Amino acid sequence: MKFAIRKAHYKYALFVVISLYFILNFVTIMTFPFVHSDETWLMGLSKTALEHKSFQVSEPFFDLYPRAIHGLRVVFISLQSLFISVFGFKIFSVRLLSLFFGTFSLAFIGMISKKITNSTFSLVLSSLFAVNLQFIMHTKVARQEAIIVTLLLISLYLYIKEKSTLWIGIPIGFAIGVHPNSFVIAMGMGLILLHDAFSKKNIKPLLQYVLTLTVFAAFFVTFSFILNSNFIHDYLAYGETQGITNFQFNRLEGFYYFYYKIYHRIGGTYFLVNSKLNLLAILITFVITTGQLVFYKLKKITPSTYLVMNYLLFIGINLSLMVIGRYNQTSIIFIIVSGFLLIGSFAYQFNKIGILSLIVLFTIQIPILFDTIDLEQSENYHKLEQAFEIIPKDAEVLGNLSYLEFLSLNHFHDFRNLWQLTGAESLEYLNTHSIEYIIWPEEMEYIHNMKVWEILYGPLDYYKVFKDYLDQQELIATYENSTYGMRIAKYVDTYPWTIKIYKITK
Repeated sequence: MKFAIRKAHYKYALFVVISLYFILNFVTIMTFPFVHSDETWLMGLSKTALEHKSFQVSEPFFDLYPRAIHGLRVVFISLQSLFISVFGFKIFSVRLLSLFFGTFSLAFIGMISKKITNSTFSLVLSSLFAVNLQFIMHTKVARQEAIIVTLLLISLYLYIKEKSTLWIGIPIGFAIGVHPNSFVIAMGMGLILLHDAFSKKNIKPLLQYVLTLTVFAAFFVTFSFILNSNFIHDYLAYGETQGITNFQFNRLEGFYYFYYKIYHRIGGTYFLVNSKLNLLAILITFVITTGQLVFYKLKKITPSTYLVMNYLLFIGINLSLMVIGRYNQTSIIFIIVSGFLLIGSFAYQFNKIGILSLIVLFTIQIPILFDTIDLEQSENYHKLEQAFEIIPKDAEVLGNLSYLEFLSLNHFHDFRNLWQLTGAESLEYLNTHSIEYIIWPEEMEYIHNMKVWEILYGPLDYYKVFKDYLDQQELIATYENSTYGMRIAKYVDTYPWTIKIYKITK
């Protein structure tokens, strides 16, 4: 008989875990991780759509940097716009949206794990997610992943409840309007249904699933063409800047380096937590499960339906990353979620030994959690607001997009606009856009000297002429900010980086 706590106690305990997760992350929502420019970027886009009451807009802070107006983000923009309209144009507002979805994710993890294991395993597994730094980070950062993960878990829960595949496909269909990364979860769920089609000799559920996603995809793609008749061209042009269409490695090499970089915490501008233990635990579980599924007839332990389900989900998500070929570090959340569900269903086979292994994995997460969170990062972000009070709200400003919350959305220009400009052209840009203030972080000098990091702002062909120009302007303030004077994650908070504010006078 499986070891389990009482049902009434379980419901209360799970509610406590979920409530504590929300409360503790709410009060520390600006403490960890540091604010990434992606968050201000997306917040600025959503605010623009809200102001214009239209999806047919692009980011006002980009004019030369290629952008694509499309409908594959309208659900996300709508949700962010709602939170901005209620709570204000602040990172706090859009992070709160992610936290709400992160909390829903945790609740669905509890409900899913209760269905595939028992009350004790469910509670321990939910707690394991609640203290996992990778899960915490991606359910607080104001990006699309928190919403996509929730929609995946809703779909998985409907599958376990044996609902019609028409219903199972609806959450993933909505994910298409959140971000193209919906393909990741679509393929994960699709592989489960493909297996069912063969094992149960019934292809109808799979066809219903494909039909549902086709209808949603057709709607969002059609809407994209309504918004922008050059949607495909513009999207591919932007994709070139993100490595979507011009791959540095072939699919297998890229897949290997994706995991290599995650394991060794090589994240560019993205902060990566210490995931070595988690990745090793997932790898070991995957390898053993593979052997069990291949040779289970020779063993005493027969794999459960849910172990097979989570195994296929994990494979499907990894295959989707290979198909897409763009190995963004933020995709690790899909690996962690599917991998931990696999660990939970695998450990359940061993009753008390399995519970003990999950508790050990839970316990090891605690010191990683406390060692990583840095209270000073929150203070450094709020210092930006004080620093930029010197700049008039209606002034035209050039700077790093990370500072957008404290400046005027419609009067701000990001350095990425200078991507392909020469020195003379960069000065012409300043004149054309009537730039009055330039916020110059020390990272620009470092990036110019270390050519490998020019991927952040382009080749910086304009640097020398631009720097000479700045030396002729009025330096009105210099601030030390170890967190926001540098975008490269490995150097954040390692040195008192400076941020200089120049007033254009000549």
